[in-house]
Amino acid sequence: MSRPAHHVEVDGSQRIEADIDATWRELNNPEALAYSIRQCRRMEQLAADRFRAHFGFSLGPVKVPVGADLRVVADDPPRRYRLLCQLSMKMLGDADGEAAVDLEEDSDGVVLCYRARVGVNGRLAGYGIEYLHGAVERNIQSFFTRFGEWMARQ
Repeated sequence: MSRPAHHVEVDGSQRIEADIDATWRELNNPEALAYSIRQCRRMEQLAADRFRAHFGFSLGPVKVPVGADLRVVADDPPRRYRLLCQLSMKMLGDADGEAAVDLEEDSDGVVLCYRARVGVNGRLAGYGIEYLHGAVERNIQSFFTRFGEWMARQ
């Protein structure tokens, strides 16, 4: 993939009411990843650390099918994790991203802190960095919020 024309950076945190080992295990669970991606229709596990997600992406009135290749990098189990993602949105362009996740234990569970960077190319980049920043931020926050919901159900 060529160097992204535009990029967006987002950071935040999510409180998880579970222990660090359970949180780590679910961060590597394809069902948890599928639940955490809004509108994910299917998640395929390609290898122990590789997945392909199939979901829809809405850009204004246009809904585009998306295939995303995900790779989990265990930097310091169970405390540090990276989730790498490459998306192809047909004629709209491509995106790649990386979320660095740190798990910090406290007395009531785990605080999941994330820093994400997403780069976009093609027509998608032409929508303007302000619009892209809002859309990327909402989707990344949604991922970690939904992951928190998944953990609350476990």
